[in-house]
Amino acid sequence: MSIAASRFFSLPPEQITPALEVAFFSSLKTGNDTFKKTDVRRFEEIDGLVAAELGKAFPGETLELLDVGISSGTTTMELAEALEQAGADFRITATDRSFAASILDGPLGSRALVEDSGHILQFEILGRPLRAWDRRLDRFTGRSILNAALRKVIGKSAKVQAGNRPVELVSPRLRDQPSVTIAEDDIFTRTPAFERKFHFVRAANILNLDYFENDRISTGLGHLRAYLRGPGALLLLVRTDKVTGRNNGTLFRLDEDYGFEIVRRFGDGSEVEDLVLSVA
Repeated sequence: MSIAASRFFSLPPEQITPALEVAFFSSLKTGNDTFKKTDVRRFEEIDGLVAAELGKAFPGETLELLDVGISSGTTTMELAEALEQAGADFRITATDRSFAASILDGPLGSRALVEDSGHILQFEILGRPLRAWDRRLDRFTGRSILNAALRKVIGKSAKVQAGNRPVELVSPRLRDQPSVTIAEDDIFTRTPAFERKFHFVRAANILNLDYFENDRISTGLGHLRAYLRGPGALLLLVRTDKVTGRNNGTLFRLDEDYGFEIVRRFGDGSEVEDLVLSVA
């Protein structure tokens, strides 16, 4: 069961369990029609292998890592744990398109969790959370009519004003990680500050054929390659099968000619493997 945003963001970090985070973030559908969903220990079998590979490739170095499209940040924390267990010295830059939102007051004690774009993520009525997105079945149950009414009433009256509460759509536990820096960034817009900076880049559940056309994915891949510091740096692309929960991905290494070579595959490998190997 989910929890109201006003309650979730009022809890001290030590009271926020991974299960509570999953329940809260999985209920949020963003303005770009994707969910903040993430699962505990989703990449556990991959994180340890990546930590070991980085230790072999860059012994004794302070590792700079980029984690792209982190959603709630749960998997970023787990990657950090794997690196700590491997004895690595590291810093992670964790990015997503946007983390900014606000809890806005509506009429009669109602509230809404709203992205800065104005997209409503969650309604709150008498302290109870209500999802703000429609399921297909809602057209038959009448719930879509209720959501439309709530969007009209709460969305119209929940104005940005003094007393409204800004929040970050990321795990409060992640903010307390000294080795992790959170930054808003769009994978399809090149970021000069990231160029030639990272030993390792991970893009999980973002550069997918269900989301983007090949040309768009190739643009993102070109940016990620530019962020790798040079030959030997590693790129991981991985996607979780929605039905089976199985992870399919490929770990690539940047070669001396600044092309990519395959280090190892996980599951069936990345579905965009050919695009990586042919990126210009």
